[in-house]
Amino acid sequence: MGSFLYITPNLQTMRAIIIEDESLATQELIASLETVAPDIEIVATARSIAQAIEVIEDVEHDILFMDIELGDGRSFEIFNSVEVEVPVIYITAYDSYPLEAFKHHGVAYLLKPFGLDDLKVAIDKLALFRSKSIKEKFQKRFLIKVGNQVKSIRTKEIAYFMADGKYLYLRTVQNDQYLVDNTISNLISILNPTKFFQINRKFIINFNSIAKMGRHTNGRIKITLKQPPTDDVDVVVSADRVVAFKKWLNK
Repeated sequence: MGSFLYITPNLQTMRAIIIEDESLATQELIASLETVAPDIEIVATARSIAQAIEVIEDVEHDILFMDIELGDGRSFEIFNSVEVEVPVIYITAYDSYPLEAFKHHGVAYLLKPFGLDDLKVAIDKLALFRSKSIKEKFQKRFLIKVGNQVKSIRTKEIAYFMADGKYLYLRTVQNDQYLVDNTISNLISILNPTKFFQINRKFIINFNSIAKMGRHTNGRIKITLKQPPTDDVDVVVSADRVVAFKKWLNK
């Protein structure tokens, strides 16, 4: 593998899906990522096009690691069935697809077998891509309808977003609440991840809105907000997000 230095890319905690039909290759990639980029969390794996479509639709993620030749076809077919909105690092034994890969969200193209140095280069490219993308897409203000009027709320004034059924609300640090025409899944992609964190399917909170934290059942974390919801809803970090939440707090 040659000489290798640990890297700490400025990725924040990223959720990754691995699409690879060889279980050994999947395990080797997971082990390599633990060394090269421990901030990348593997949230799902898929071994076929059908499985990939399902997990991409159902599991929240920020990056895909994708083989090209799968047992049921080429992974590019996935893009015909589901919308992919994240960067892709392609890992393949074939050198004939780089052009098509970069047309399909590719930020790096690794040839098997690869070493840790090769993966490091790919992760560096991902970090650079993500850094540029984040700077471009940070939301600075939200336009809110209040009756027949509109109001502009600066993002730094938002304590948290809360989904309630088909409605989405934001609450400000001044404790005002407004209806937002957006979705939780879209919001998390346009908010600064150093300031905001999605603790469960219902809440995205601003770090500055946290008053205190305590233990909850099943290893979860209960949060008391400075501007608590009016309907006395429990604000709890879901079990699958606790590790990422702790890393976020420790940045």
